[in-house]
Amino acid sequence: MFSTRTHTWFGLIFSLVFFVMLELPMGGFSTCCQAQPDGFVEGTVSDQVTGKPLAGVNVIVVNTSRGTATDEQGHFQLLLPPDLYRFRFEMMGYQDLVLGPFQLEFGAQLRVDAQLIEEAIVFDEVVVVGMRKSSQEERQVSYHFMESQQVGGVTGTAEDVLRTVQTLPGVVSPADFLGRIYVRGGRAIDNVVILDRVFIYEPYHLGGLVSIFNPELIDYVEFHAGGYPAKYGMAMSAILRVHNRTGPQRRFRGEVSLSCISANAVLEGKLPGQRGNWIFSARRSYHDKLMQALGTFENYVFPHFHDLQLKVTYPLNENHVFTLGALHSGDALKIELKNPDDRADAVADSGDLVWDNKLTIASLDWNWIISPTSFSHTTIAYSEQPFHSEIMGVQHQWFGGKTRNVDLNADLSVFSLGDHELETGFYLRGSDVDLDINFNRECLLHSTENSNVAIDTAMFQTMVKKKYGYAGFYLQDRWHVVPPVLSVGYGLRCESMSTSSAMPLSPRFNLTQWVSENTLLKFSWGHYYQFSKDPLQMEPPLGSSSLKPQRAIHYILGLEHLPASNTKVRLEGYIKDLSKLFVLGPELRFTNYGRGQVRGLELFLERRPEGLLDGWASYSYSVVKQKDHLGTQEYYPLQDQRHTASLVLNCRPSPRWRVSIKWMVHSGKPYTPVLGSEAVVDSVSGEIVSYRPIEGSINSERFPGYQRLDLRCDWIFPFDDWNLEAYLEILNVYNYKNVYDYSYTKDYSRRITTYQFPLLPSIGFKMSF
Repeated sequence: MFSTRTHTWFGLIFSLVFFVMLELPMGGFSTCCQAQPDGFVEGTVSDQVTGKPLAGVNVIVVNTSRGTATDEQGHFQLLLPPDLYRFRFEMMGYQDLVLGPFQLEFGAQLRVDAQLIEEAIVFDEVVVVGMRKSSQEERQVSYHFMESQQVGGVTGTAEDVLRTVQTLPGVVSPADFLGRIYVRGGRAIDNVVILDRVFIYEPYHLGGLVSIFNPELIDYVEFHAGGYPAKYGMAMSAILRVHNRTGPQRRFRGEVSLSCISANAVLEGKLPGQRGNWIFSARRSYHDKLMQALGTFENYVFPHFHDLQLKVTYPLNENHVFTLGALHSGDALKIELKNPDDRADAVADSGDLVWDNKLTIASLDWNWIISPTSFSHTTIAYSEQPFHSEIMGVQHQWFGGKTRNVDLNADLSVFSLGDHELETGFYLRGSDVDLDINFNRECLLHSTENSNVAIDTAMFQTMVKKKYGYAGFYLQDRWHVVPPVLSVGYGLRCESMSTSSAMPLSPRFNLTQWVSENTLLKFSWGHYYQFSKDPLQMEPPLGSSSLKPQRAIHYILGLEHLPASNTKVRLEGYIKDLSKLFVLGPELRFTNYGRGQVRGLELFLERRPEGLLDGWASYSYSVVKQKDHLGTQEYYPLQDQRHTASLVLNCRPSPRWRVSIKWMVHSGKPYTPVLGSEAVVDSVSGEIVSYRPIEGSINSERFPGYQRLDLRCDWIFPFDDWNLEAYLEILNVYNYKNVYDYSYTKDYSRRITTYQFPLLPSIGFKMSF
């Protein structure tokens, strides 16, 4: 819980640092489990004649949108809610195979092995009579489910889950260099990010350059762009849940990879005895070591980051499963700042920038199957994040401190109440914040949603030592009014925070109806409150103890068509009414005077991994308006990017190689123009001491439109006991000059354009054994 504005500002610096690096020659809060406890499905697919494992076989869960593909050893894993399932196995050159039905019980493990042959085989057809049964994800509005191969297989994302999410409808990013996301007109701080039921406030390295999530560990990702049920709180825009996979059930495995950003190692295996498994990963960027070996930047520490993660799962018996999780990550740099072209927006004329940030999380998870129709899920976690940034130049500035958090998250689900699925739970968080700040006020108050020109060089100094507490409680029900055609979800959430006297109630409602066998109508409405997560907003001199939580009211109507088991077409329209927004008042104190509205329309087409082609395409249109105070003009914030389109396409001509493309286009984001400048004259000497910009209306002009095409090819080279995978990737294939920002000389007589990624090739390798 510390200033996101400061991280945003440092993110801009790291963006430029990272851009230069690439040009160098190389010579609070609520989380919940799913509606039901997942069961575990695994198996191996092999050639029936030779017995050799088959890699790249598509494994489809029939009549759902879920599936996966076998790895180099022919092995696959799936987490599925309890139900009756059939599985289809597909691979070019082999006959399709359908196995099942299999009954997956609560928290159980199911093994499904398949053998494929090249001869044609006729199987008895299983006929299912009646309406298509909706899966858990199909019931939820604005919901996206992505498996590990979808997250890690998108070109141009550095296999980063947050950059993959940027290709979904309604999601935009400030720049190529940043993984932060704006969802349906909201800011990055309006989202909640969760890793294995543990809330992570700042899930980024180097101010937003890359996320802390290791792509080799991710099992699947759930993304709610809006309309989420009452079990989620402290977010006005979106919920992103990242689920790491568990270790293998049978044998030891390992994997080592080298990408354009980092080196990565993953080890996994069984625990001693008959049950339990573990998985461990270590990831580190290597450019600082490379620069050191080349004798470059000898007096400075090149930007670098590292991650260590461990997950141990132990089923005590068939009713109790315990999971221990641990994460330690960090990033650091020490580099010289210069002011080329005498820019007015430079932090200092010269100086050293020092950055050191760490995050440690330990969690214990207990999944208790009370009965075949009820279960509880409890997670306790401790996190600690020390951070320090310093600029040693004309003005000595620093921002440092430490946050400590203890979280308790408990949920209870009961499914034995006829046509009702009842869920309840609570979330508690205690935070201990210690801040020491002496910084340029503009850096702390920099609001990229408003103006990117005016500079306030006054220094701001404060120390904050404070303990905060958050509590959230929810109760919700899913009523199958006419099973399986019509279902209604409704719930209520109550939240409180020790820094505010407010205790808002958040009603939520959603409706799902099959209007035909393959077409689904969805509607959602709800109130969403968000207390401040920034101590500077809550504590004097900038903050106010009387701040109330921000509020967003979501109205969403959608139509979803499923022409095939692996294909989805979705059309959604939405309105978000925003009120009590945190804005900086005329007295330089935060208030609740901000108001706004977001209106949008989204089209999404997805073909899940199956056969030769898969991927998705999206188009979004939205308008975001905001007003900070009564009597002030309405303006378009940075998140107002009217038109956004993306295409992600993967082609697998054979199990041994794949081609992937990603194309993104969107209209330009708004900015505040500079119309001229006026000199500031010393009253005694009569000399000009500085210049003051004359700005136009807030965000009244827009940057040029953005477009980028990325291409990637992957090859797999199998050996007896191990496999080698290599890839070639090209970012911005046709070298389009996308504008990142405009800056100005000190007298504002000349505008300087900063561009984003140029044409940039890279290669990477991965070895698995």
